[in-house]
Amino acid sequence: MLAPSIFFLGPLALLLLVSRPASGREWLWLFISLLGVAASVQGEHALVDQTIRAYGAFFAGTFVVLALVGVSSLVQRALLSAVIAASAVATWYLKLHLRFVDFRADLSSHTWDAYRRIFTDLPATPPTTGAEVVGSAGVSEFARNLADGLASASKVTPGFLTLLLLLGAWLAWGWYHRVSRRPIGPPAKAFVEFRFNDQLIWALLLASAVGLVAPEGALNTFAANLFVVLAGLYAARGLAVVQCAIRRVSALFALVLYLLAFPVLPFALFAIGVADTWLDLRRRIAPPQGATP
Repeated sequence: MLAPSIFFLGPLALLLLVSRPASGREWLWLFISLLGVAASVQGEHALVDQTIRAYGAFFAGTFVVLALVGVSSLVQRALLSAVIAASAVATWYLKLHLRFVDFRADLSSHTWDAYRRIFTDLPATPPTTGAEVVGSAGVSEFARNLADGLASASKVTPGFLTLLLLLGAWLAWGWYHRVSRRPIGPPAKAFVEFRFNDQLIWALLLASAVGLVAPEGALNTFAANLFVVLAGLYAARGLAVVQCAIRRVSALFALVLYLLAFPVLPFALFAIGVADTWLDLRRRIAPPQGATP
């Protein structure tokens, strides 16, 4: 599936276009970006692919417009673009009388077909969760668990797509400033300085509470996806804190440290990111020798 490449190449192509490319390097990367975007919109036209492409296109356009109107904070611009793009996709769904359950079914079906190429003994369609089907002969425990896993994963796929979208925007903005001679807006700050509005902690707590108490339905799904996005942001903030703390150690030591902590790394980074909201941990970390705090 090439569609997610639009998350990086879409914003990059539009940014280069509005900057009026003049050098050979700018034209080369504009050509590469447009070629990649064209490739990402070819192939399958299933609902999941169309949704991903639309989400990426709405985001790229909004991201560049906000940069042109002067929203200088990269994090604020990316988050606002994601909200507007998600709202545009929801409006598109309503206009075409589509439902999120249709997206989930299409995604599970395509993923199931991909697994069947590896595990040839899987049934043609994912087994449902009905008691009469679960207990039927011929449906293996592995097939039932896989189907349940795909159903759960499809529920929070928009949240993970949003994280990919934010990552693509950050990469595109950084590469754009490397390539363009006349970039709009300031370059992104170093990753060790990554932070965002501390008031988002209340959105994280609210999403957690709603996800725990709300029954299965639209509200529960929205809360689950919001939690995925915010958890990813706080984990990235925790990684920035860790990178700041170990910036004086060797790359080999840092790699060994990450490998040793790998089993609990996502939870640890999330906890550190949340703690940084109140403790401002980077301010407490001693600066490198010879540097001023």
